[in-house]
Amino acid sequence: MVEPAGEGCEPDLRQAAERGDVDAMVRLGRLACARGEVDQARRWWTFAAAAGHVESMFLLSRLAAQAGDQEQWMLWTTQAAAAGHPEAQRIARELDGPGPDPLRPG
Repeated sequence: MVEPAGEGCEPDLRQAAERGDVDAMVRLGRLACARGEVDQARRWWTFAAAAGHVESMFLLSRLAAQAGDQEQWMLWTTQAAAAGHPEAQRIARELDGPGPDPLRPG
């Protein structure tokens, strides 16, 4: 998990994120979330998730759950699980109940 950067680093992080640095996007999302700026956190984590950052997918699922958005929660949980996020995979297995794991080929 990426640790949040200090506020003094934010301009540098923003520049890095705008150049495509996925870790910077994640850190900016964490900073925004810590300040209660959920829309801004969602924005940065969505960019990171689009670049394949699995933890961002799971963080987006948590934001959706907190907002009560079942559709977005399911979307991001499923994507995070398919991308290999262990907690998302556990949740997906619980949702599917007993039987074969739908996330495993075979």
